[in-house]
Amino acid sequence: MALFVNFRFRSLNLLLFVYVSFIKHIDLSYAYINVLSPFASVIKADLGTHLILPCNVSGKPRPRISWLKNGQLLSLNSSKGHPFLDRKALLFYPLLPSDSGNYTCLVSNLYDLKELNTELHVKTPPGKLKNVTVHPSTVVATVRWHVDNDGGYPITNFTLLYRPTKANASESWHMPQPVHVSPAVRQFFIYQLKPGTDYSFKIWATNKLGPGEAVTVRATTCKPVDPPEVFGKMLADAENFGSTAWLLAICMLAVTVLTLSLLSFALVFKEQRNGTPEETLPRIITNPGFEIDVEQCYLLEHADFNDNIEKPVRLNNNTVILPSRV
Repeated sequence: MALFVNFRFRSLNLLLFVYVSFIKHIDLSYAYINVLSPFASVIKADLGTHLILPCNVSGKPRPRISWLKNGQLLSLNSSKGHPFLDRKALLFYPLLPSDSGNYTCLVSNLYDLKELNTELHVKTPPGKLKNVTVHPSTVVATVRWHVDNDGGYPITNFTLLYRPTKANASESWHMPQPVHVSPAVRQFFIYQLKPGTDYSFKIWATNKLGPGEAVTVRATTCKPVDPPEVFGKMLADAENFGSTAWLLAICMLAVTVLTLSLLSFALVFKEQRNGTPEETLPRIITNPGFEIDVEQCYLLEHADFNDNIEKPVRLNNNTVILPSRV
């Protein structure tokens, strides 16, 4: 038995030696791997479409093909059928969001090893909006948001809906105007809300492939404040004031009054200083002889007993020219 085991071991060693010697004496110039069509560095495709990722290579001896995704060996499970291998190609029927990643076609034979790499981007509808906040007042609410993922296509519009939280499931959502919010806007005002009411706000983005996932936020509008409550709050705040706060308020009031007094005094002093003395003012003396006599004007405008309505002319030097008599 021992002789048989020893003979078998020696035989295997001899066969291995012969095989290695044979490999060394083969002309390696006939061994090769050729890439017939290299991959594009980046491949982009829409969600739900069909994609074929071929690994077109040839070689001698016939190369073996393996696929890697993100550096890990890709398990091609025919039962799931996604993705699956058809000859030398990787098939995606259809594309899923999880298919995005870095793919490597690893080609090897006994004498060579080559890698073909590409990055696959699956375009999808927009992702969920980030930092969605609602800032309500009494009858108005401001909704703000940020875009984190547009899905690969520009956003065409935003859609915003709202309704009271306690509404029935069958009650429709309210749509503010405009219904489709501009893609450049990152905040929106909603008017005509009810004070003191809890609302649910739903918002999502839309691109070429369709609407994205919606985000729902709840907020409560403020209750209207009555005048007695306002005075009550003011008095409550006044009770919380300490002596230091009152002293500071009085000092500020005194400084304000003093400043206004100084400004008024400065303006009055400036006006008096720049004023013109009364004796230097030009005096306007009426030209004698040009006073208006109401009675005389009336008589001259009406004919006298002689039917004379001609008016005397008074020159600037008080010379009176009477009308000519015939």
